[in-house]
Amino acid sequence: MSTVWVVHDKGHDLTGAERFGTIHPIFSGQINVFDVSSRLLDIREALKDAKEDDFILLSGYSLLNVLASNVLLEKFGGLRILIFHGNKREYQLRTLNRSQLTERKAPNGGT
Repeated sequence: MSTVWVVHDKGHDLTGAERFGTIHPIFSGQINVFDVSSRLLDIREALKDAKEDDFILLSGYSLLNVLASNVLLEKFGGLRILIFHGNKREYQLRTLNRSQLTERKAPNGGT
């Protein structure tokens, strides 16, 4: 079974994400986001056993989401991201790979 890596569990109801896998928070409660080096080490340690078919649930501080996403991109070359759709009240899966992030031309014709 896949793992849903919750970047920062701040007490939200994550029941809807359980259909994707076992919920595993990287952080919970109060944390010092200004100590970036230590948080990156914490994230690397937490995600050392992550598998390519796992999911990342973006939550909490933006900086932590960026760091965790980068660790998974380094490790697997792609991300399986769970995003909460407020209107539908459900988590939706989005995938992103390294080549999409490095393209010079955006799919809509922009750059």
